[in-house]
Amino acid sequence: RYAAPRVSPDGQNTSFFVVNDVGRVELWIANAVGGVAQVDSWTMPRNRIIEPALVADWVDVRTLVVVEQRDWSRGIPETAALRRIVVGADGSATIDDVIELAGRGVDRGIEITELAISEDATDIAWRTRHYADRSATSGRRDTIHLAPVTDLSRDIELTRGAPGNGLAWSDDGRLLLVAIDRGIAIVDVDDLQVEIISGEDPSEYPLWVGSNEVWYSANQDGVQTVMRVNTVVE
Repeated sequence: RYAAPRVSPDGQNTSFFVVNDVGRVELWIANAVGGVAQVDSWTMPRNRIIEPALVADWVDVRTLVVVEQRDWSRGIPETAALRRIVVGADGSATIDDVIELAGRGVDRGIEITELAISEDATDIAWRTRHYADRSATSGRRDTIHLAPVTDLSRDIELTRGAPGNGLAWSDDGRLLLVAIDRGIAIVDVDDLQVEIISGEDPSEYPLWVGSNEVWYSANQDGVQTVMRVNTVVE
């Protein structure tokens, strides 16, 4: 199967994953000049308890950040690596590790499930999923982290809670939408203030629609409903 296609800002490169039925993951890049080439690969164990997210995003026209889940133990990855791939004008690629993250405390394993890079490529946010049990459904919590693109080791934890899906930057790179703990939060990255903007229904997948309007999906008694919030953060 193919997964997670991402196009670079200039439209010259498209990254995508190829996954086969025995757990081999390949990262490919289609370059407008150099054609299509595999640039990275790894293998997930057959006894894996979770099916990890396949995560990649372009920092700029030449630089792709990709996540590799590593150090699998009894079906759960214990380490998540953020890797940097730089694509030359001819389509050739170089790759190196930027940072490797490990579980802490009661974590049996961790997984990075999402990345979001600000429009000006200054900041990167990511979601770490922590597994306290060797289970795909129980003992899980998410933490949301923020770091400057130039130094991911300077990350700070913005918030934590029950697992969610969705990270989205405003166009000016000042506000970050986060689905966390069954709700939608908005984070002002200048002062790190976190404000819940959703109602009581379980909510995920927030999107910006214009500069001060947010849409998200809410589960209202089993019915998925698109909700809209007008929000202005001074």
